[in-house]
Amino acid sequence: MSRNFEEQNQNINCLPLEEFKWIDSSINPQHMVNDFGSSWDSMRSHHDDMPEDYQKQNAQLAMLKDFREQNARLRHAMKEQEKVIIRLTKRHEDVTSQLEQHTARIVCKLKDKAKKIADLECEKGWLVRDIREQTRIASALEKRDTKMKKALGDTASTMFLELEYQEELISDMPPNDWEYFQPTHEALVDLVENIEQWTADHENSDMMFNLEDESNAEQLYAELLSRFDEQSCQLKIQAIKLDRQKSIIDEQTSIISELAAQKRKMAGNLEELNVKLALILEYLQETGEDAPLISSAGYWYIDPSSMSSVK
Repeated sequence: MSRNFEEQNQNINCLPLEEFKWIDSSINPQHMVNDFGSSWDSMRSHHDDMPEDYQKQNAQLAMLKDFREQNARLRHAMKEQEKVIIRLTKRHEDVTSQLEQHTARIVCKLKDKAKKIADLECEKGWLVRDIREQTRIASALEKRDTKMKKALGDTASTMFLELEYQEELISDMPPNDWEYFQPTHEALVDLVENIEQWTADHENSDMMFNLEDESNAEQLYAELLSRFDEQSCQLKIQAIKLDRQKSIIDEQTSIISELAAQKRKMAGNLEELNVKLALILEYLQETGEDAPLISSAGYWYIDPSSMSSVK
């Protein structure tokens, strides 16, 4: 339609038409009539004498009438074209507004995802520091466990030797001769005090002994074994906590990786939308054709089947 409009304008511009003038009507001076120039006066004065000129002038009048009709049609076509342009402009503005809103929502979601990722990274840092601290404590407990095994083994051997020696003395000495048991008892007490001093020098140690109420070496030895088992149980609990924390860190790492993948995917979708928007704008500016819109999920989009020329 625009091409026909341009060709018609060129045809009109090529015609050497004279400018019309408004003059007073000889019949009614209050009315104005068109002055078609000297050609019209010549046609009237020589109407009877020059039939060929009369026919030419009639042809010119018919052509002028055709030109007027063409101008009227062109004006009508221009108005229709203007309506189409206004409608396309409004649709273009609506599509642009929808795309801007969609882009803003995507950017907001990306910011929320980035904040969640930052929070997870911070929590991961805390968990890593906690695991390192728990690992350090577990390593210290393991080292102390090894030393306790050796110390308790040596203590148990010494206690058994002393108890055997005491039994031999009991069997050989009179019942009232208890003063000979005093050195043996003191030796056992010294051994237990040495163990207490060694455990008290270590950090995080909770093995404290009160020997004032202890009178039986076997009972003391049983208590030492019980507390050693308690330390082993605490070490196992620490190992279970470490395993749980490692599992939490693995889960958090998986979530962070998934969020990062979603972030990359959303960034790619946003870039693809920007490219499509640029192509749509270029298409509407170059062609000016009515691009059909389709509705999806509450939003308006340009029908991809009508954009084959853009691809």
